[in-house]
Amino acid sequence: GSEMCKETDPNPTDGILHISGTDTNVCRYRLYSVDGRLVQEGNVSDSVIDISGQVKGMYILKIETKESILQRTVILR
Repeated sequence: GSEMCKETDPNPTDGILHISGTDTNVCRYRLYSVDGRLVQEGNVSDSVIDISGQVKGMYILKIETKESILQRTVILR
């Protein structure tokens, strides 16, 4: 399939993650702290994930599509 979600933002981020892909509406995301706690989750809406409400630091972002799970380290400053 073609519904690929890729996180294309430079690190570190100020809280707005831009997701590129042909069908970002099928993507779910989960944001984890580095010690493995789930701190935020939801659907990718309008190709954007807003994590600006989180505490500054390092996170692990997992984006799920129908076919794969993409994992990225995100630094929120």
